[in-house]
Amino acid sequence: MTTDMSASSDAPSQSQTITPAQVEFSGKGSEYFGIWIVNILLSIITLGIYSAWAKVRTNQYFYGHTRIDGHSLRYLATPMQILRGRILAAALFILYTLLTSFLPTISLAFTLIVMLVAPFLIVRSLHFNLRMTSYRNVRFGFDGTYGAAFLHFVVLPICAIFTLGIAAPWVLKKIDQFINGNVRYGDRAFSVETRAGTYYIAVLVALAVGVVGLIIWLAFNFSLMNTIFATGEEQLTPPSSLILMQVLLMLSTLVVYGLVGAVYGAIIRNHLYNHTSIENVGQMHSNVRVGPYCWLLVSNTLLTIITIGLAYPLTKVRKTAFLAGATQISIEPSIDSVIETLESENSAFGEEAAGFFDVDVSLG
Repeated sequence: MTTDMSASSDAPSQSQTITPAQVEFSGKGSEYFGIWIVNILLSIITLGIYSAWAKVRTNQYFYGHTRIDGHSLRYLATPMQILRGRILAAALFILYTLLTSFLPTISLAFTLIVMLVAPFLIVRSLHFNLRMTSYRNVRFGFDGTYGAAFLHFVVLPICAIFTLGIAAPWVLKKIDQFINGNVRYGDRAFSVETRAGTYYIAVLVALAVGVVGLIIWLAFNFSLMNTIFATGEEQLTPPSSLILMQVLLMLSTLVVYGLVGAVYGAIIRNHLYNHTSIENVGQMHSNVRVGPYCWLLVSNTLLTIITIGLAYPLTKVRKTAFLAGATQISIEPSIDSVIETLESENSAFGEEAAGFFDVDVSLG
């Protein structure tokens, strides 16, 4: 009886030591617009050389305005690291483009080489990005290996093709688990326990939204074409009618794609974060609401199009602030005992090469 009472009395004290910390983002669209427009102008003037400094400035702004339990994230990469990696990646990409253009007979061989190299680039990209990120003066890290990356990014997707896509949600689950489950915070490992069933539900719900959206899209565009062509001679010139129809077709298509992506993204992000913990550090939580998230992505897309891209800084800040507001981390006192792991600071080549070859990945 005494033991039971002691155990029950200890439970509240243990629970009180865990601090629920809201992720906060304090960036502003107007501030980032100034950084963004200067970055673009200087990158153009310097023929792209300044883009390395632009990337560092951007990341430092967003990391520095993201706070967890009163502490900001920090981005530690230097422009010269990014520039060296970017030059090497660009040289490799140019070589690949020239060889496949002038020697098309070996393009298949190069495609196979890219498939073999892609997992390496992905691992190096994740390793560099995380190594250049710190919180409370402790850096993150990535322990994924080339072999595991090759299995998850090459072998499993190919196998999923032979299942007519039935295994695709399971493959997506395995990829997310590989990426997030190999992250470290100092000497503490991330633990991810996701369920394939949720991925299947997310895919089915997204497909249902897509089907409904497609039906509405077809009905809307059929009505649009009838209206335009019926009144084209009286009110609009034929070129104006075609331009208007193409613009509305594009906008309605983007809305449907945005809805599908938002539904899937919200469900998976919540599931992934709510099943991710850091050893003796904390538990992550996400409560992204599907409706508001759909509106955010769709309205961001429309704003970017209407303003010919000038609203991009605002949309990026809006999305970052929204996702931060939907994220919490329950932090344990033992976070103060996390030890920094000693590693050499690697080149940014993997990250930049991954971007050039369109195999760049990021955390969910």
